[in-house]
Amino acid sequence: MRSRVRYREDVYICKRGASVPYLDDNGYPTGESIVTYGEIVKYSLLVALVDSDAEITLYGAEAKDMRKISESIEVIDDTDIGYLDLVWISKVPAAYVEGITPTVPPTPLDNNYIVSEKPRITPRQITIILKSVIDNA
Repeated sequence: MRSRVRYREDVYICKRGASVPYLDDNGYPTGESIVTYGEIVKYSLLVALVDSDAEITLYGAEAKDMRKISESIEVIDDTDIGYLDLVWISKVPAAYVEGITPTVPPTPLDNNYIVSEKPRITPRQITIILKSVIDNA
């Protein structure tokens, strides 16, 4: 069990919310929409590379830019994270430090990963696949 504790990292997760209409300077909808986000929450989770033969076969060349979180459902459950939520690994989000909730960000957020598919849930474990949204090289 000690080896599993060693691989824990601080992970910040921001849930994707609903899309709201974008309003122009006069308050009229422009036909575009903005995605809203919830509060940024800090977790200590098991983060690993996507490196098994089956995963490399499934994701191909993109596997080098991906990470996975495999955690028990006592630590994180399916309501804590979902498809297209924002994730920060090895990085503290600026909005978290400043204590603001990025409900409608005026600029792109500084996250370095995004949840790339619906989390896989088994009776005791949840597996979340993350895709890099920046060049981590």
